[in-house]
Parts: sequence; C-alpha cells; structure tokens
Amino acid sequence: MSKRNYIALWDCTYCGTKKIFGVDPKTERQIKYCPNCGAPVPAPILGKGVEGNPYYIPLDEEKIQLLSAHSKKLANSGKNWTCSSCGSSMSQLNNNCTSCGCGKNGETPGNLIPKKSTKGKGKMKTNKYNDLFENRENVVETGIKDRSQKSYRRISYNHYSRFSKWTKLLLGVGIPLTIIIIFLISWLSTNDVPVKITNFNWERSIGIEVFKPLNTGDWYGNVPSDAYGKSESQKVRSYKKVEDGTEEVEVTKYRDVQKTRQVQKYKTVTKTKTVNNGNGTFSEEDYTVTEPDGYETETYTDSEPYTAYETRTKYKDVPVYDTWVNYTVNRWQESSPVRSGAKNHNPYWPKTNVSSHSTPQIGDTREGKRIQSYQVYLLEQLKEDEDDSPREWTEDVEFDKWQSFSLYEILIAEVNSYEKIMELYTQEEWEKKQSE
Repeated sequence: MSKRNYIALWDCTYCGTKKIFGVDPKTERQIKYCPNCGAPVPAPILGKGVEGNPYYIPLDEEKIQLLSAHSKKLANSGKNWTCSSCGSSMSQLNNNCTSCGCGKNGETPGNLIPKKSTKGKGKMKTNKYNDLFENRENVVETGIKDRSQKSYRRISYNHYSRFSKWTKLLLGVGIPLTIIIIFLISWLSTNDVPVKITNFNWERSIGIEVFKPLNTGDWYGNVPSDAYGKSESQKVRSYKKVEDGTEEVEVTKYRDVQKTRQVQKYKTVTKTKTVNNGNGTFSEEDYTVTEPDGYETETYTDSEPYTAYETRTKYKDVPVYDTWVNYTVNRWQESSPVRSGAKNHNPYWPKTNVSSHSTPQIGDTREGKRIQSYQVYLLEQLKEDEDDSPREWTEDVEFDKWQSFSLYEILIAEVNSYEKIMELYTQEEWEKKQSE
C-alpha cells in the first residue's frame, strides 16, 4: 500500500517552545533552529546530550501531509546524523554540517567556527563539544582494531570448521578405501623367488556304474514301460475346496454420518503503521492482518464403524486320491570308483575290469566320470649368505605343465606378500619374459 509522509514536531530545550515543525509546511525543508531563540534541534552527540529521537508525532488533527518529491526523499533518507564537531542535527541528504562545515564522517574543516543564530532574540552558545572531537580519532581507531580482531577470530573459526568437515569426510571414506588399496597392492605385488621341484604327486579316479534293479515308485501315468514287479495303492495326490454349508460372521463396516463442529472464523483488518523517521518527518503505511472473528457451525461427513453380521459359505478341504505304483526297473547306477595315485612322475589310469553286453544285463559294469589332479612340491632356494629357513609350497598345476617339469628342476615363482604363488615359470619361460 502507499506510504504517506507527515511533518513531525519537536520542542526547544533552551526556551521551552513547544510543537515546532520539523519541516517547513511551505518549503518542505527541515527547520533546524528554534524560531524563538535560535537554538538547534536537540540531538544525541557521542553518547552525551539529549538521548533518543527529538521528534515526536502530533495528534491526528494536527497532522500536515508532505506531498512533494523532496519531502518524500527526505522522509526516506533515514534518521538525522549528529555533527561530531558542533553537535548540530543534520539531514542524511547533507554530507556536511551547515553550521560548522564538518563532514558526515568526521572530516574537520579548515577553521572550526561556532555559528551564531540570527533568528529570534537569543544567541547560539559556543560549541562545547570541541574537546570531544579532538579525541574522536582515537575512539574510531580503537573500534576498527577491535572489529579487525573479531573478524580475524571469525575467519579462523570458519577455516577450522571447514577443515573439520573435510577431515570427517576423509576419515569416513578414505580409511576403508586405503585398506582396500593396500590389500590389492599386497595381493598383486610379487617377488621373484627361485624354487626347486623336490617331488611330484598325482591322483586319478574312474567312476564305476553297475546295471542293476532299482526299486522306486511314481504316479500311475508316469511309470516306465519296462517296469516290473508293480504294486498299486491309493494315495492322496492333492486337496480341493468344496462347500460345507454357511455360517454367520461378525464384521465391522463403516457408514457416513453427518456431524457439526465449531470452527474459528477470520477477518482481514487494515491497520496503520506509524514510523518516526528521526528527521523532522514521520510516515504512515497501511497493512492488512488476519484476526479471529468468532466461531461458526460447520457440517461435515465422518466415517463411523458399526458391527454387522454376514452369511458366508464355508469350505472344507477334501482329499483327491490317485493311483501310486511301486515298481522295479533295471538302470545304470553309480558304484564305488577305482583310484590310483603316487608321489612320482609316472601317472596312469587304474584298471576297471568292467564288462557289459550290447544289451545291458543285470551285473554289467561300465566306466563313468574320470577325475585327475597333479601337484608339485617346491622348496625355496636361498643364497649362501642367507640363514633363514627355506619356504615350502605344494602347488596344483595343469597336467601338460606338470608333465613338462623334471625332478630337481629350478623354477621361478612369483610370490605375493601373502605367501601365495601367483605364477610358475621355467628358466626358458622366465628368460623370454625378461626379454619382452
């Protein structure tokens, strides 16, 4: 809403004249001196003199509205400032004191001459605040030092806070990541260790299958055609639900019910905010607020539970029978495997002595799955000046590689920090790898 500006009043503290206009109604310029004695508008000066705002708001019937652009600018300029030299109250629109010429920020003019009034029968008193002006520089400088120290402390604290946040983040994410990296490096980094083959080991096995009777059972439609020795019986294969009369069941239902309640009403009220601008003017601005305005009865629909009874159909589980057949059928079945193995370099497959006919008969045998594994026993080769005990390994290798090794052959093993052999090389393979 629009802002309205009015003339404020002030009282002279020297001659006691009341209700002096803060602004001339005709020129709309600030009135800074008493029209009776010529004394200036009282104002606080460096903590001394008249404290607070010297202007006050008149009664409604005494209000005079300001309409010009200058008065609007004056009203919005803010509270008057006090000259640090002569103590005069100045408008924010003035950068220098019109009484002594001192600047708004305390700049001192060439000659500080107290102004005498030419209005009324009184005269302005000589400036009694010059002694304060002489000490003003020290006061301001001290304040700046204090603010600098506060600023320094605040910056240091903020820096520490940011450091703490980064520290927590690094601790939360960095430590687990570091552990993973260390583990990977330890696992993948290897040392080249010369080792000697001290022995070999091998194991081989062949599964044996025997054609013999198998006693089992299945539902009638799943029995194989070559089954014999059948015996049938009735068994429960599944259940089905069938109706078994009715029953009365208590249930909870809900229905809509009309109810009433008292609710708070509100109304919009226009109010006026009055602000003493501290520069010979005051402003009024309208604003709206929402206030309680009694109660009214409201009808609403609510859901209310109630107990009811329903007739429902009962069901029961009835077994469904089918024909189960126990029977015998001749099938190949696993038996104990035959094995061979030794600590040497001469593997062979064990004899199975199986026999079978073109058409399988009871007691026939045949070979099943073949399984084989091969190991080498390795001993670390230490230098003559090393007193440590040599390390030993038993390593699984593929058959082709195992077969190519010779007893007491020197190999190069890549061993990680967990004492696991990652790769085995013959002397020829090692030299070829080094030359690549």
